Amino acid sequence: MTEIGIIVNPISGKDIRRVMSHATTVDSLEKMKKAIRILYAADAYGGVDKALFMPDRYAMNRDIVRSALKAKDLGIEVEMLDMWPDGCPEDTENAIRMMVERGIKCLIVMGGDGTSRLAAKVGLGDIPLIPISTGTNNAYPKFWEGTNVGIAVSYLVQGNQEKICTQRDKQIEIYKNGKFVDVALVDVALTEVPVVGSKVVGDLNEVTDMIVARCSPDFIGLSTLIGCIHACEDEDDFGYHLHLCPEGTPRAKSVLVPSGSGTVDRIYYDSLKKVNVGKTLKIQPGYTGTIALDGERTVNFVKKDILEFKVTRNGPYKVDVKKALYQAMDDGFFKQKKGKK
Repeated sequence: MTEIGIIVNPISGKDIRRVMSHATTVDSLEKMKKAIRILYAADAYGGVDKALFMPDRYAMNRDIVRSALKAKDLGIEVEMLDMWPDGCPEDTENAIRMMVERGIKCLIVMGGDGTSRLAAKVGLGDIPLIPISTGTNNAYPKFWEGTNVGIAVSYLVQGNQEKICTQRDKQIEIYKNGKFVDVALVDVALTEVPVVGSKVVGDLNEVTDMIVARCSPDFIGLSTLIGCIHACEDEDDFGYHLHLCPEGTPRAKSVLVPSGSGTVDRIYYDSLKKVNVGKTLKIQPGYTGTIALDGERTVNFVKKDILEFKVTRNGPYKVDVKKALYQAMDDGFFKQKKGKK
């Protein structure tokens, strides 16, 4: 039986950034409809027997499963994982671990950069990942239409993974005093805020250093602090390190960046260096603060700590849905499918 996993984050697209900026709200109904569209499309093109879902405290995933069970014209089985949700990020991590242990052939994650980051943190091995944006500042997941995702999954699980998943993604591995602590898929920000609090980095004056694995001027969020100076694509075997400084610092340069949805800020920096894949960047901040991973403060440190950051190719096999559909077209995948009667 071919199983896939679907993680639908009930919180993504609804955090405090709707108050701090002009970010879009992605409601639960749209997430539910998108998940159902994925199932119907995958069913029509075949190859998927069962979809596993993560329970949540808001019962959103329960409603998705109930809707699928009531649909008489849907041939894919659905199952809610047997776990008790606590309403914290560990729910996502635990659900992904259970799905990996079940031997899923593909993981679909509906959320923001942070939700995809948890999948990378758990480790998917060779299981391909399709991240769908339903969050705020999404540099890693894309706004894929659910129907197209369902077709791509169907094509992928029918023996075509190697045609699409040719290279692992980059990720930033974080170490504190020599011990591994976490990963980020897009960016890492060192901040002078000593507590995690609401997690969101609300003031760029709090940031002293940025490390990115990918950045672009068309992203929104912290990675654009570098992305508006240099781009770093998925296929590039390097990242960047930016050191920020106060306005008026000798030889400081400035750049105007879209730091949030509808929010533009000017930042000042005195150093920007390339960090090649496999190389370790060592920083001893000299102050007590927190590290924001993909936009959310997550890791605490004190001024005597030694922090190390390493850009690696140990990330997930991310699926480019557009590429998958083009490959399916070239293979005659659509012509071979007769559809459901």
